[in-house]
Amino acid sequence: PRADPGALGTSPDHDPMTATASVMSQLDVRDFDGLVERVLAGESAGARLDPVRAQRSAASAISVIRSAIDTLLEQRPLDATLGVILDLVFAHIPCDRGTILLVGEQSELIPAARLARSGEAGELRISSSIARKAVETRTALLVGDTLTDGDFMNLESIVNLNIRSAMCVPMCRDGRVVGLLYVDRTSGGATFGEPDLELLSLLSGMSAAAVEQSQVRENFERERSLRERLSRYSAPNVVSHLLGAK
Repeated sequence: PRADPGALGTSPDHDPMTATASVMSQLDVRDFDGLVERVLAGESAGARLDPVRAQRSAASAISVIRSAIDTLLEQRPLDATLGVILDLVFAHIPCDRGTILLVGEQSELIPAARLARSGEAGELRISSSIARKAVETRTALLVGDTLTDGDFMNLESIVNLNIRSAMCVPMCRDGRVVGLLYVDRTSGGATFGEPDLELLSLLSGMSAAAVEQSQVRENFERERSLRERLSRYSAPNVVSHLLGAK
């Protein structure tokens, strides 16, 4: 399946997924290097009490990091970069649907790409409150089992969207949030756990750099193209003044 922008976005604040009681796990992603060290050392939540789990988490983290380095170092247009990121997510996270929203000039979240394991992502809606919390606090959020959670199990919107479990992770780069990664599982699958949240956070951190680099290249190319067009009709100092005033 290929990523496409499609119909996706954030749901209003009254969306049932705003229930804070159902945010089962949170993970600070501001310090990416620290996160990597904790996961590789088996010091993440839960793994400290289970040596086998710690070893598995470290092995999974190494696999994710190697795949991301091999894949994301290649220079691509932004749309292609987003597609590759979602492909990586689906290769390492047992999710059914995923989407990327980018932070716009006014700090708004702009739908950019989506992907579904079935090939058709359908409607993907994210709670605006949860998305805002993830961005503002630089925190990865795990929403637990909606089919057994009293806040969710009888709500029509959750039933219609078949959401079983979800994760929402900000894409942070040097303290800045460039976007948001969201994935969910449908009612036919198992729920996410903390190891999934850790792996998605690792992917999100590495993906943020690739997204920012693609954006810089595209902005440079747009300005270069505009400068060339303007230079046909205006003096260089006029062109520089016009571009500087944008």
